[in-house]
Amino acid sequence: MRSKKFIFVLAFVFLFGLSAGFAYGSDGRIVEAMGAEPTTLNIDEATRRPESTVINLISEPLLIFNNDLQLEPLLAKSWSVSEDHLTWTINLKKGVRFHNGQLMDAEAVKFSLNRHIDGSHGWMLGPLKEIVAEDTYTVKIKLEEPYPMLPNYLANYWLGILSPKKVKKYGDDYGVKAVSGTGPFMFEKWVSGSKLTLKRNDEYDHGPSFLSNQGPAKVEEWVFKFIPERSTLIAELQKGNVDVSDYIRGEAVSQLKNFSGTAITSKKAPSTVHLAINLGYKEKGGEPQNDPFNNVKIREATAHAVNKEAVIKAAMFGVGEPAYTLTPPNVKMYWEGAPELGKEYTDYDPEKSRKLLEEAGWVDTDNDGIREKEGKELKAVLFAFTIVRFKRIATVAQPMLKDVGFKVEIKTMEAGDLYESVTRGEHDLLATSWMGWSFPQDGLDPMVSSEQLGTSTNWFLYSNTKVDELLKESQQAIKQEDRLKAIEKAQRIIIEDVLAVPIAYPMDILGYKKSIKGVEEYMEHPWAFSSVDALRGLLLHKTS
Repeated sequence: MRSKKFIFVLAFVFLFGLSAGFAYGSDGRIVEAMGAEPTTLNIDEATRRPESTVINLISEPLLIFNNDLQLEPLLAKSWSVSEDHLTWTINLKKGVRFHNGQLMDAEAVKFSLNRHIDGSHGWMLGPLKEIVAEDTYTVKIKLEEPYPMLPNYLANYWLGILSPKKVKKYGDDYGVKAVSGTGPFMFEKWVSGSKLTLKRNDEYDHGPSFLSNQGPAKVEEWVFKFIPERSTLIAELQKGNVDVSDYIRGEAVSQLKNFSGTAITSKKAPSTVHLAINLGYKEKGGEPQNDPFNNVKIREATAHAVNKEAVIKAAMFGVGEPAYTLTPPNVKMYWEGAPELGKEYTDYDPEKSRKLLEEAGWVDTDNDGIREKEGKELKAVLFAFTIVRFKRIATVAQPMLKDVGFKVEIKTMEAGDLYESVTRGEHDLLATSWMGWSFPQDGLDPMVSSEQLGTSTNWFLYSNTKVDELLKESQQAIKQEDRLKAIEKAQRIIIEDVLAVPIAYPMDILGYKKSIKGVEEYMEHPWAFSSVDALRGLLLHKTS
């Protein structure tokens, strides 16, 4: 089964637990500033970064990736697969309880995974046939087809295990009035427009083995403070009213570095900032209909017109590296040949852009700077979120596209309206990014699969049955080498089809008060930021 509901953020890191014997700071509290407020804490409806930031601390998945990116147990004790690769057996840890006291058992896992099937992230469960609670601590996941990638996705927090009693009790209010998981923090209070408070789970004792301690958190309370205005957020961090925030952009880096009481740390983000191009496919196996961007020469011309380094410098304050492919390089199963091929199709070359446009029949007949063909101007409607980064990228890219003959109209809008418009294919270009990759499939499956046509994540309105087949093979082939070959072939086709103008591999930046400790251990994990911070909730603490 596959869900068609995808929006941002797919990821895998969950690091929890430290010492209960900590001498607390003045108030035993961490205040974290968020630039946006969650819409819900219901995993199966949540899709955005603000939701994941909070949910990570409340609920947990069955497995976890360690610092070497190898799978380890978290709620599970062990796992195995049958000889025919159609049944996975999950043995659970005994004695783990949800925050409401309910036992975390096989029935709870069955309930949670069945609930996730029709949620925002159900695609991760692949060709699921049936989930069986064989006994109190044994779960069998039965598949229609082999799916070797399943354990990787059972380590994703979007497949966290929930308390059936709590979900059933609150119904539609679950995720707003109440949340219950097995994680190191428990939901306490949510004041809309102001803050959200979590309190420590003192009974937490099952953290992963690679942490320095597997017990409760070091702080008693974790407060998320909503501060949408960037300058105010930075000021609050400098004043000491906020302890930590990862809503830090390039323009604030030097400001925080030079301030005596604050520090920053960063890591290359497993994401790609890009301009998505709408090809205009309406159905699987059909034809692209968004003229002129249904022509690969126009798409390649668009890519060659944009100076990546200039956009990074002007719109991202120099924080990031030029990107040449949709798939970020710091993920497992990345194709090493991608950058070289990507440069061929997307490197900055305005002369090549002009040549391609002319070959496609677009010329400037009246010398007004805008190319025409058969009396029609070469227009591009460029969508951007109201998020500052994406507005800046659109603004900086606009004159670059105009320089080669495009007439570009920028439209900025809130996320909800933008997603609806993108789903209807009202855009030509979209300034955006896909965050939290761990494997190429994490982004490619929701973004380019024909199954996702008509959703807000296939913003390319792209369909390629060969790519569909390769994505499926890359997830289901028994041999690792066959999965690698398939995902490499898929990446090659996607590059050659020029679905996007890759711009940057950005940096995740954490700003924090110098009195905050535990940052070094937090940064040891290669995907420290990719789940948008699950581990820092347990690792960070204040000194007095």
